Amino acid sequence: MRISFVDLYPHVKERFKNAKIELPFDTFHMPLDVRMKAWKELGEPEVCCEPDMENVPCVSQLDCEILGVEPSNKLKKQRSLCGCLANKVELCTQPPKCTYGCLYCYWK
Repeated sequence: MRISFVDLYPHVKERFKNAKIELPFDTFHMPLDVRMKAWKELGEPEVCCEPDMENVPCVSQLDCEILGVEPSNKLKKQRSLCGCLANKVELCTQPPKCTYGCLYCYWK
């Protein structure tokens, strides 16, 4: 299992507000102690780019093989802890956007 913690980009905050879902914090990142507690309670699942947790890239070599795309090198603008391949950005800019409509999705 791989999880991701909500990053409150302005468009993500707006989606939660429109859905009338109150968030328990107003900072961009959920406080680290809250993330750490949730991670431990969930059995320490895979996460990407979270401090003090094992880093498993969101888009890995295996993911690229499954998706049938050629892996790209790491982007320079990614966070220092991030191990994701550049495909993460490339895959999220390719139409069509997925149909799930997750409120927390960083794709606008």
